[in-house]
Amino acid sequence: QTIKPDFNVELQGLRSNGDKTGMYLIGQLLTADVEDAKKVEQILSASQTGNAKKITWTHGGGGKVHEFQVTGIERSSTDSKLDIVWNGSPIRSKREGKTTETVPAKGSFRVLQVQAMNEGQQYASVQFSDPISAAQDLTGLLGISNEEDLSYSIQGSEIRIFASSTLDGNKSIQVNSGISNIWGDVIQQDYSANIVFESRLPSVNIIGKGNILPSSGKLVVPFDAVNLNAVDVSIIKIFENNVPQFLQENEIGGSNELRRVGKPVVQKTLRLDADQTLDLRRKQRFNLDIDKFIQTEPGAIYRVILGFRPEYSLYVGGASQSQDDDASEDDEEYDEGYGDGNNQYASDDDEGFWNSYDTYYPYGYSWSRRNDPTSRSYFNKDKWAMRNILATNIGLTAKKGNDKDLLVAVTNILSTEPLQDVELKVLDYQLQVVASGKSGSDGFARIPLKHKPYLLVAQNGREKSYLKLNDGLSLSMSRFNVGGEEIRNGIKGFVFGERGVWRPGDSLFINCIIEDKNGTLPAEHPVDFSLINPKGQVYQRAVQTGAANGFYVFKTATDAAAPTGNWTARVKVGGAVFDKKIKIETIMPNRLKINLDFGANPLLGKNGSNQGILQSNWLFGTPASNLKARIDASLSPSKKPFQSFAGFIFHNPASDYSTAQKTIFDGTLDASGKAPVNTAFSIDEEAPGMLQAYLLVKVFEPGGSFSIDNMSIPYSPFHSYAGIKLPDGEKPFNYLLTGKTHSLQMVNVDPRGNLLNQQSKLEVQFYRIQWRWWWDDSYDNLSNFTQDNYNKLLRKDTVTLTGGRGRWNFGTREHEWGRYLVLVRDLSSGHITGSTLFIDEPGWQSRSGQDDQSAATMLSFSSNKEKYRVGEEVSLSIPSSSGGRLLVSLENGSRVIRHFWQETAQGQTIVRFKAEAGMAPNIYATVSLLQPHNQTVNDAPIRLYGSIPVLVEDENSILKPSVSIPAVIRPEQRVTLS
Repeated sequence: QTIKPDFNVELQGLRSNGDKTGMYLIGQLLTADVEDAKKVEQILSASQTGNAKKITWTHGGGGKVHEFQVTGIERSSTDSKLDIVWNGSPIRSKREGKTTETVPAKGSFRVLQVQAMNEGQQYASVQFSDPISAAQDLTGLLGISNEEDLSYSIQGSEIRIFASSTLDGNKSIQVNSGISNIWGDVIQQDYSANIVFESRLPSVNIIGKGNILPSSGKLVVPFDAVNLNAVDVSIIKIFENNVPQFLQENEIGGSNELRRVGKPVVQKTLRLDADQTLDLRRKQRFNLDIDKFIQTEPGAIYRVILGFRPEYSLYVGGASQSQDDDASEDDEEYDEGYGDGNNQYASDDDEGFWNSYDTYYPYGYSWSRRNDPTSRSYFNKDKWAMRNILATNIGLTAKKGNDKDLLVAVTNILSTEPLQDVELKVLDYQLQVVASGKSGSDGFARIPLKHKPYLLVAQNGREKSYLKLNDGLSLSMSRFNVGGEEIRNGIKGFVFGERGVWRPGDSLFINCIIEDKNGTLPAEHPVDFSLINPKGQVYQRAVQTGAANGFYVFKTATDAAAPTGNWTARVKVGGAVFDKKIKIETIMPNRLKINLDFGANPLLGKNGSNQGILQSNWLFGTPASNLKARIDASLSPSKKPFQSFAGFIFHNPASDYSTAQKTIFDGTLDASGKAPVNTAFSIDEEAPGMLQAYLLVKVFEPGGSFSIDNMSIPYSPFHSYAGIKLPDGEKPFNYLLTGKTHSLQMVNVDPRGNLLNQQSKLEVQFYRIQWRWWWDDSYDNLSNFTQDNYNKLLRKDTVTLTGGRGRWNFGTREHEWGRYLVLVRDLSSGHITGSTLFIDEPGWQSRSGQDDQSAATMLSFSSNKEKYRVGEEVSLSIPSSSGGRLLVSLENGSRVIRHFWQETAQGQTIVRFKAEAGMAPNIYATVSLLQPHNQTVNDAPIRLYGSIPVLVEDENSILKPSVSIPAVIRPEQRVTLS
């Protein structure tokens, strides 16, 4: 075959000559076929400000790889331009072009470019304008995102960053200030860049993650291949009538028990080297046309397998079929294959195929060389690409609530249009049809269920689609704010007692209110009550029926010897369970009145009064003369010490402060029952901010019994405090946007929360810190926070506040998303406050490289108000592009109240509906955004979903009882209540 002349020019960056005035540029020119070296040299020319520059050549690679170097590049007093021009006419190619490189001025020490190097050993190449000093420790000065164990190599004006693991996909390279050249000059500004690494190991990968392939004329599977000249194509057909059985053991993309339900229908070799212009050593995209191999059957699932052998590898020094490298190694042990398929007891005619498919280790497999592409052990089933494909245009969405109804929405995947008259069958786990229905003109169908569903089968003509309905496969809602009041099995319940604490032997009157708006409970349905002791044992049980208006009263009692602790009152009704904690305690009343007085508006610590008076009297009025007393104090952090500064943070997140406990008084009262108390005690650890002193006062009677009292007083370890307020983030996840400037509010107050009138100085430190997923609710301990590769100080400023207020502006560049920490220090008192924050891009939901597919399908949207009254209009603002469709579902946690479609608009789609009485106290607005399969205006998934709570207040359902009772009640006297 005659190959059309063609070529490609790759520049590898400017390099320093080793002095301050000269540079050179290196690169290579790749030709599609062998070309004459002299003609190749005529293709390229270079000039700087109109002056031609000399190009030296090195020809190799079998006449197809031509390396060049542009020399004599001069650095002047200002930046200049180097023009590289190519014209393919000397080799009869029509390709031509031009590129320009910026030559830095003399004395300008900076980063020129960052490249991902994939040939041989992978590394990130950082090119500088000057030679780099080898007499410096680069640890922490350069980094690769999500890589820990890094090493560095200095090659003149280039620094190479090596990672301990294979680099693949998008990586962020961070170059921090502090790197010096051989003349002692230091880079003053941080620099970051995103680069893409490609694994050059022989590999094949099917594009995407889905299993449903809509049919628009052709059934085509795209795949990528690297360093391979061919792939083996195998296709297993899971017969249409066997699909429900297959889904008993698998998800739609699974592979368990394939031989029971499927049969191999294709085993072919697909050559990838037909187009000689492709560089197969790099990642190339190919398309597998399934229709060329088989006639697909509607409703069947096809498992496509792309494998490769050693003889297909183009890897330098790769394994070949004739090599016996693994088998000759005496120090390795091997697992052999499972036979050649000539088995007279085989279950079918495909024994050979299934033996090959199921053989995890090839003959001569060496575990220690499983990742070595020069060994046959590399070419095992682990490296194959496999994907189950269901060809259908039917899209299914199903919702099931506690009302036993299944709501199904059926759409055309290609256009998002609702599909009418689609037959729907619901199967149980034994694959028996337990319910059926048909979609209406709006694509919806509501199917009543009497048995637990397992599989939904939809059929439209010859097309079929499947959706498993077991609970474990429902879409995760854990990443959305789905807080609110949940209705359990359609029933609301509230359990309460006549008081908060009971003594052993007391009578208990446990009340329970049951609300059944949907009428799910039949008349005279029993309500089961259990009283459970602290050991988990049922102490007493009762059943009631037919209470008026759902009000039930359970009268019970404990005996005098009953154990103390937390008991449980449990009410069961209609499958719903409601619990109430019951405290049973032995209570000894105080016989002494205790008063600890620190004056009006007390404050302990700095700028406060630390002197107090302890006084105690017997309840009949006589002073508690000469009785012993003790005061124990515990100091705990106060997260919101100054109520007048709502939203401000006065707490140091990097402090590892633990509650301090001290005895501040242990002595004897005088004859009048008084004693002075001094609370000036020191703190051994650095306090995170204002503290709360909890004082436990005990006064002991002569016989050893004591009376007890508690009080809480603010304690100030600093004479002034710094406070910050973060800017509002993007709803609903409260993150700030990259590439924008944000403003941090700052205040400086005294221990009583008053703004300082004089000027004050605060020091601000801005860090990028180690990532922690936002949905992890564990305690975030920053006390071991240190500045290292993953906790990097990005900026330090001093801000002057006037009148106790000020602002500090900050931000990050585009693509510098991540988790950050801001710390603010009061330079006068030493107090530190701070907070972590998340800075991300607007399109973070669809960021490539995420292994969690559900994260890429999240849809964030917001409502225009936090709470609505009945009758008000609810407005949801949903980011969208035109041509799609929204499935809006309003749910109350028990059932779907309302559902409807709405077409999308470009930019934002506004969904409006009225708040109704049946939506109180809250509903969930769940939205699925469906995009046409063939849309190309964005790279988001064709289906995104999200949910937010909508709080609805019905004034007619709010009771405001008022009780009037005398301020003083005397024993043995009649009391009137109203």
